[in-house]
Amino acid sequence: KNKVVLLINRKTLLSKVLKNIVVIPYDKDEQEVDALYGFPKEFRNNFWFTSLARFSILKKYMKISCKSVLHIESDVIMSRDFPINSFLTETKGLAFPIVSDKRAIASTVFLRDMESSEEFWKFAKEEVRKNSLLSDMEVLFRFAKTFPKKVRNLEIAPRSLHSNKPINKSEESVR
Repeated sequence: KNKVVLLINRKTLLSKVLKNIVVIPYDKDEQEVDALYGFPKEFRNNFWFTSLARFSILKKYMKISCKSVLHIESDVIMSRDFPINSFLTETKGLAFPIVSDKRAIASTVFLRDMESSEEFWKFAKEEVRKNSLLSDMEVLFRFAKTFPKKVRNLEIAPRSLHSNKPINKSEESVR
């Protein structure tokens, strides 16, 4: 059975009214990355850092749950035919959509096991040490490029829409 859990880094009003909330506070590991990160911390409550730090929180959750994790952002709409059970047999350590030759998106991320999760977080920290202005999207893409055999690209649209050809005449004028 699939269990839905909301992971948060500090207690909030939500933690008093919703079920299946797990609070996993930031520790020294995330604070070190936060100190290195070069993005403005005032923007949306440190948005850029928290976008990346979620992978550490997911790793910590996997340590206590001992299960694979399918992370789905709260603004993602799941269709009825979403192949959730296909993740049960996924052999690659991570799966996420790659949307360009520089970025992937964390809207839907599958982490197969603790080892894969730890490897990604370690990689992310090293990348931020090298370049403090990398977004989570760029770090995900770089991981996929560095370890292509460990990542499944999740398609976010039917294959027929993956070409560079315009879908209709009005789109031609945009390009």
